[in-house]
Amino acid sequence: ESMQFARFFPAFVWSVRDFTLDLKLGSRIVTADEYLDNALKLKHGSNKKIQDYNLPRECIRNYFPSLKCFVFDRPADKEVMKNMDRIPDSGLDPAFVKQAQSFLKYVYSTAQIKRLKGGHIVTGRMLGSLALTYVDSIRSGKIPCLESTVHMLSEIENTAAVTMASKAYSEWMEEQVSLPTETVEELSTIHNRCQSQALQLFMKQCFKDEGQRYQQEFMNSVAKIYADMCEKNMKKSLDISTAIMRDLGAAMQEKAKNGSYAKPGGYAVYVKDMDELVEGYRAKPGKGVQAEKILQDFLENKQQFSQHLRIFDESMSAREKELAAEREKAEVAEQERKGREEEQRAAQQLLEDQRRAMEENMAQLREKLKQDQIKLHQEHDKVLKQRLEEQEKLQREGFQTRVKEMEKQIDSLKKQQKETESPSYLDRILDAATLMLPVEYKLIPASVKLVKNLWPIFF
Repeated sequence: ESMQFARFFPAFVWSVRDFTLDLKLGSRIVTADEYLDNALKLKHGSNKKIQDYNLPRECIRNYFPSLKCFVFDRPADKEVMKNMDRIPDSGLDPAFVKQAQSFLKYVYSTAQIKRLKGGHIVTGRMLGSLALTYVDSIRSGKIPCLESTVHMLSEIENTAAVTMASKAYSEWMEEQVSLPTETVEELSTIHNRCQSQALQLFMKQCFKDEGQRYQQEFMNSVAKIYADMCEKNMKKSLDISTAIMRDLGAAMQEKAKNGSYAKPGGYAVYVKDMDELVEGYRAKPGKGVQAEKILQDFLENKQQFSQHLRIFDESMSAREKELAAEREKAEVAEQERKGREEEQRAAQQLLEDQRRAMEENMAQLREKLKQDQIKLHQEHDKVLKQRLEEQEKLQREGFQTRVKEMEKQIDSLKKQQKETESPSYLDRILDAATLMLPVEYKLIPASVKLVKNLWPIFF
């Protein structure tokens, strides 16, 4: 148990104030650290008195990865110390000032960031949650359990990580996407960039995400936001493209109403106007990803009206009517081909988005696991160093039985270290990862379903 605590316990610094003794062991002058080592020496024996004496010393020696001692002389005489808060350093004992400066230098240069087991950094918010949980447990008469507390803390932090990263992705998409996009590739490019950045945010905050449960939640959240954005993009394109077609066709609509096309030679005028309308429609920018689909639907719906004009145009021969029908049929077929290509490109891009989402998530998961592996290796090194030093102390103090027990711990640490350094260590964890492609990707349509009778004012 002590070996596990030593992984994340802070350094032990013992500060002795108003120190009036001489730093001597017998006739030998010693340092403050040697003074501490001597104070923590264990006694031989097994009776209760010796056990009570050894227990706190064993805890300090085993639980903390490093030990340091500072002794401080009395800062000043009694009268001066009554006004300590107003006395400058020059009014204090020079020896005390020197000792205090040495203490501050050590703390500022060696103090480590608070961490949990596994090397996870403890933020201020996390520390507050830990403290509150411990205090509540103690007040209720329970013994605080570190493992259950850390598990609860990971759920809180990982849930917050999903929310924060998903919100960041959504905000970045809103800022960078101008609907409608000209192509599905344009929207996809922004999506992949924002997704990668949001995933980095999530990975930075999450910890102990066993089974990648929260990473899966994040993937699902992003996929849903992206699916909604794709749908908005298509609907926006539909609205704009339809409005453009209606604006450009206003003159043709008027001619159709006053009968300009329903007379000899009217079909030729109609074809000319229609060619100009299609050319003008194609030249208009900003129509978006449904542009070809709308044009296809428009050309398909005008066929019956065109046929009616050809039939009643007495200026056209039967052969001319036949050729005109074939020409129009070929135009519609060509536009259908373009519409299918547009849908196929959208469908292919969605498959590519799915592939990249999985690859990006697995790549960042591997990178996070690599960082966790490094932290775990550092933990092993720290504990192994502490155990070797403790074994050496026990050897000097003559505790041979404890030396052998410590040897078992050291062998266990070395074995664990060897396992975590194995090239297959990450592969085993990744093989157990349960990330799945969010179903939201499969629900994104390649195109918007058009309503019937979209062009009643024309035909």
